[in-house]
Amino acid sequence: MIRYKHFQIFFLAVIIITALNIKAFCLNYTVLDNIEMVVSYNLSFKPDSTDLDFILNEEFTLFIGSDVFQSRSTNSLIPVLYIKDNDIEGFANDLAQGKIPLTRFNAIHYINYPKGKITTIDKLAMDEFKYTIPMEIFSWTINPERKSIGSFQVQKAKLNFGGREWIAWFTTEIPISAGPYFFHGLPGLIVKISDTREHYVFELTHISKPEIFTKIEIPDKSFHAISKAEFLILRERFNRNPHANIMQSIEASGGSLIFDEPASAQRAADEAARRRNNPIELKAD
Repeated sequence: MIRYKHFQIFFLAVIIITALNIKAFCLNYTVLDNIEMVVSYNLSFKPDSTDLDFILNEEFTLFIGSDVFQSRSTNSLIPVLYIKDNDIEGFANDLAQGKIPLTRFNAIHYINYPKGKITTIDKLAMDEFKYTIPMEIFSWTINPERKSIGSFQVQKAKLNFGGREWIAWFTTEIPISAGPYFFHGLPGLIVKISDTREHYVFELTHISKPEIFTKIEIPDKSFHAISKAEFLILRERFNRNPHANIMQSIEASGGSLIFDEPASAQRAADEAARRRNNPIELKAD
């Protein structure tokens, strides 16, 4: 039984408990491909549609293999290093001390796994889900407009996806049909992509050879199989009352939390959810 006064620590507790549970379920991985290139993107985003001056940034990593790509928040890779070193206790301690940056994006996308599909692993509190969509989901319109971004010559393309209109700039100098999040399908690497209101802006920052991570892997564990549309509905329901849903998830796993100020924790949870009303995908295509 753990007692928490501040809601920020409550969220840390959820992540720590999750980390401690990972050890029992996620020691083995299946290798899907070898990493040939690592592409880093910065995401500038506005999580609160009622306060567009509130802007956050987070780095994303795209691992490119010969057949399979993996895209995820760079911060989400940090726990993987602890897990592979079998140092779950070290992860929990470093997290509690604020040494580990947290991610706002739990989803891990596997492009062309299985072949012709995009597999996404995502979570709500301590429950993990998996769903697949076809790779042909994107219908790009390529525009003749060209310009330079950094050292790249890029060309414009447009896309309607997830309830947003997107503008991408891709380069055929790197003829790899990939980009941040799980955007793909253009005749070159995406250098920049944003929705037309610039609530979400991905910009390429770095390209390198693999060093720490050399394999694209998927954990050997059970997930809740679900459709993407069903997951988005669950996420919306979760965000309506995150405090109760997180507590229920922890109790279902055999844990418990007690707050010195439960009403304050409830209000903080509701406020945090209210300020996260602008997800990257507004609807399932």
